[in-house]
Amino acid sequence: MMNTEETAGTGSGLVLIVDDEDIVRTSVVGYLSIKGINCIEASNADAALEALEANGDAIEIVVSDLKMPGKTGLELLGEIRDRGNEELEFIIMTAHGDAESAIGALRRGATDFLVKPLEFTYLHDAVKQAGERAHLRRSQRQFRLNLIEEVNRKAGEVRSLAGKVNAAYEDSVRHLAVAAEFRDTDTGAHIWRIGAYSGMIARLLGWTEEKAKEIELAAPLHDIGKIGIPDSILIKAGNLSPEEQEAIKEHCMIGHKILSVSDQPVMECAAIIALTHHERWDGSGYPAGLCGKEIPIVARIVTLCDVYDALRSPRPYKAAIPHETVIDTIVNGDDRTRPSHFDPELVELFLGNLDEFDAIYSQSRGQPGV
Repeated sequence: MMNTEETAGTGSGLVLIVDDEDIVRTSVVGYLSIKGINCIEASNADAALEALEANGDAIEIVVSDLKMPGKTGLELLGEIRDRGNEELEFIIMTAHGDAESAIGALRRGATDFLVKPLEFTYLHDAVKQAGERAHLRRSQRQFRLNLIEEVNRKAGEVRSLAGKVNAAYEDSVRHLAVAAEFRDTDTGAHIWRIGAYSGMIARLLGWTEEKAKEIELAAPLHDIGKIGIPDSILIKAGNLSPEEQEAIKEHCMIGHKILSVSDQPVMECAAIIALTHHERWDGSGYPAGLCGKEIPIVARIVTLCDVYDALRSPRPYKAAIPHETVIDTIVNGDDRTRPSHFDPELVELFLGNLDEFDAIYSQSRGQPGV
């Protein structure tokens, strides 16, 4: 038996409560409803699967008892994952002394577990955090759609550009359309600012306008390989395991593979940047441990621009950092960033044009995706 509540006005997905004990379901649904969380309920695993089939993507979180007549909560979780739903948040409810089963559920893909008798404060916190993760994934999916729309719109604007620049930008639209099949985590304004900073530095270095425009168009694609990395790693709240750290490093090779199929100058530049923008001047970077001028100049430029903008920008896992603090971090370092990471000549150029960097950041806050 299932009971569906009104969802209007909440702006969030449904929570499916699964438990064979009526009093548990009623109390959980009642408490969460008071907190403004919209729930449906199922008395067993089969009813839960029917609810998921009927409601589709509207259900974003399942809170399930572990031991139930018929299929267990662990079997329910297994069927959900076997059906290809890897993103659904799944919270296990289990009795005291059943930690081994709870650990097994986490290994199968559960995102949290609660111990019965339930502490409703913990229940609310767990559901709230799961909802925030689900909301972040929704935002990312919408961003990908917005990005493709924006790229296509900009492609129309640049059709009047001559020769190689026009062909390169149209080519970038085609590649981004292919890349949209993967996952992305960056914000729209961030990637467009990287292009603006990089083009500015290129002009300050005395590059031709053609070359400056080339890096300006190529630099925003530096992290496109991240859309091939699982969301479970990209948006993980805690520290990454060694295996996860190695997995996220693969975005350099993924990005290079996506972009290197074209012989257009902008895409060739973008492929080089994608592969080498995590190399460090002192040789401490990846994937190849290049150092000094072994690192292509386009990558050295994007590295500095990317760190500046990433430090300034708010993210789900950190607050924004003021312009002055970012300058100090680049010059003096912190627990993650070292001055030795950057080309010293580019740092000197950066310090001579701080107002221009600040102006680009401030003027572009209205870009899509922020």
